[in-house]
Formats: sequence, structure tokens, C-alpha cells
Amino acid sequence: ESCWHKPTLARFGIDEAKLARILPSGSVAGKVLPEVAAQLGLSSNCLVCVGAQDQRCASLGAGLSPGVVTVSLGTAAAVGISAMKKWPRFVVMNTTYIPVVNPEIVTGVSMLLLFVVIRTFLSTIGIETDMGIGTLILAHITFNLPYVILSVSPKLRQMDKHIYEAALDLGCNRYQAFFKVVIPEIMPGIMTGFLMALTYSIDDFVISYFT
Repeated sequence: ESCWHKPTLARFGIDEAKLARILPSGSVAGKVLPEVAAQLGLSSNCLVCVGAQDQRCASLGAGLSPGVVTVSLGTAAAVGISAMKKWPRFVVMNTTYIPVVNPEIVTGVSMLLLFVVIRTFLSTIGIETDMGIGTLILAHITFNLPYVILSVSPKLRQMDKHIYEAALDLGCNRYQAFFKVVIPEIMPGIMTGFLMALTYSIDDFVISYFT
């Protein structure tokens, strides 16, 4: 079991009983205080982990919570981009690469500055907000969106465009043709994008720390 260095404590006259108990990283330190749990809307049985494990749990939650939103927005964006003409599609796709090639620290600080500006603006009109799980989820959606787009776009290029038109000719309306024909065709890309977004959310620390 980990403990304080007793010769050092004795040399400086420090009483070990007054120091916090040393726990290994990842172990459970206790539970959230009832008043804090009530204020944050958490369960009174919510555990507090030592070290970076709290951040991992937050990232896991942030990865699962907006996963559907990220996949929905990314798929819709990929479909819209695929319908563009050559040069607009070229510009949008290269813009999409920016969050992928950006260092995490740059993305994290940029999101922090954006949220601070928004919070300052809202406070001037009488709306008080603070950074928390909402800004964390928005940040995760933002930096995960390109991965979904880049996963779905190749499947859209591989898909036979005549399948959609055939579905329309056979009596489907546009919504039925999209959800019953196009979505099953690009489902591998959608699942790949979701898993990549979930993995990056769990692995992320820097952006979660700043937002």
C-alpha cells in the first residue's frame, strides 16, 4: 500500500495523521457529497475516482451522450457534401480536415475562448451560464464530426447512385428511399464513424480539460 515517506515527514516535523490518505490512481476515493449531488443532478451513489480516471469517465459519458447527434449530423453533412459540385466539395472537404490535423491543445484553447465569448455575451443580456457537461458535449461533437464525415463519404462514393433513383421509380418517396435504401448501403461507414468518435472521446483529455 502506498504511504508517505516517513523519514521525510520526521525530518520536517509533519504529522502523518493530518495528511490525506494516499490512493493509487484509478481507485475509488468515496462518493459525491449529497448536497453536491443534489446541486449537479447526480445520483447520491456517484463514485469519485482518483487521478485521471474521473476524466476518463467524463470522456466516456461525453462520447456516449452525443454519439447519436454526432453520427446524425456527420451523416447528413456527408450526404450534403456528396451532392455538391466539384469545387465547393473540394473546399468543404479540405475545411473538414482542419480539426483532424489540428493539435488537440489548439482545438481545446479555441473552444475555451469561444465558450468564454459566448458566456460573456449571454451575461450582457441577463443570461448566466457556466461551462460544464453542456460545453463538454458540444466540444466533443465538434471535434468528432469530421471523423464521421470522413467515414461516411467513401461509402457514398462507392454506392450506386441508380439504387436511389430505382427506389423512387418503384414507388418510394424521398424519405423512404433514403432511410430504407441509402442508409443500409452506408451503414458500415456510419458505424465506423460512431466507433471512431466514441474512441476519440474516451481517449481525449486536453479538449475535455479546457471545456
